[in-house]
Amino acid sequence: MRSLLSISQNPLLFAFVALALTALFHSSAAMIVIGIAFVSSGVLSIHAVIPLVIGANVGSTIPVIVTSLTTNLEGKKLAFFNFLFKFSGAVLAFLLLPFITNHIDFLPGNAQRQIANFHTLFNVVIATLFFPLLPLVAKVFEKMFPKQTEEAVFTVRLSEGLLEVPDEALNNSKAEISKLAKMVYHDMIQRLLSYLEGNIQASSLRQVEERIDQSYIQIQKYLLKLGQRDLSGEQSNREVKLLNILNDIEHIGDTVVRFIGVAEKVSQKNLLFNEEDLAALHKMLGHIEQTYKNSLQAFHKNDLALAKENIQYQSTIDQFEKDIKFEHYNSLINQKENNPDISAVYLDIVNQLLQINHHAMNISRTVLGLI
Repeated sequence: MRSLLSISQNPLLFAFVALALTALFHSSAAMIVIGIAFVSSGVLSIHAVIPLVIGANVGSTIPVIVTSLTTNLEGKKLAFFNFLFKFSGAVLAFLLLPFITNHIDFLPGNAQRQIANFHTLFNVVIATLFFPLLPLVAKVFEKMFPKQTEEAVFTVRLSEGLLEVPDEALNNSKAEISKLAKMVYHDMIQRLLSYLEGNIQASSLRQVEERIDQSYIQIQKYLLKLGQRDLSGEQSNREVKLLNILNDIEHIGDTVVRFIGVAEKVSQKNLLFNEEDLAALHKMLGHIEQTYKNSLQAFHKNDLALAKENIQYQSTIDQFEKDIKFEHYNSLINQKENNPDISAVYLDIVNQLLQINHHAMNISRTVLGLI
């Protein structure tokens, strides 16, 4: 405390020390309470404590920046903007420091209340000044933080520090699961038709499945660690939902690998599907894409109406399954084809695709709490 008192006559140094101590304490409130204590005891005047309040406001942004280093790009943007916001306000406050010290006595209340009021006023004023500049700031941030490459986008970023704040940890987990789910959609489900048409290699889909497995393990471990915290009933329910959705996403990857294994038998056994069978597979892939896309949107936006509508779509899939199998057998009979391998492989492919659709539909069920 004596050290603080000795440097209080140098406003800039006083503010910097307050910044450092606030970052260390992880609390601007603690530093402001110290400032109030100085004034209450008569050790410092309210005018001398103003730099401490300014420095404390900037210092509160440092722990957020440190935590953001393990989060995604949007988390880093938000943390850096918070620092820029407070730092710019501090620079402006120091430029106007003579004016502030001459007029702080006009704030209502006693000296202790005036310090608290100045702290509030500081944040309100800089928020008001920054608001019209948000479009410009957004453009600057887009240049400073360009979009990540595909490989970086699919890197799981979970903050261990957020485990102490369960709601934020759950939000962080949901964001990473959503990111993983989008990767499955774009890099796996949407590419199944190209695979069937021979335009991409099975190895590329298997590489995606490996990334799914790695991400699944990381996110699952994080959620299980979170589950060991003292969670509320609502938080526990959210955690279980996220684990279930994560599990279905991982199963989709596994099922695609099994689908590839079955599809490879077509060339291995020199089988030939007729045009009607291939057209039916294409149509089924369209159903799967729609089901998964709707489930993904329902999960991301917590859209219960869309999740319910998606589940009702199951009857269409069930009827399509019956139709596709009937048409397949009917086609074999008409063509007088009696090779059992054709039906075995074709129907196995259909069953694997239905399993993918089943897990996609499960996501909607989980959103509705049907687990």
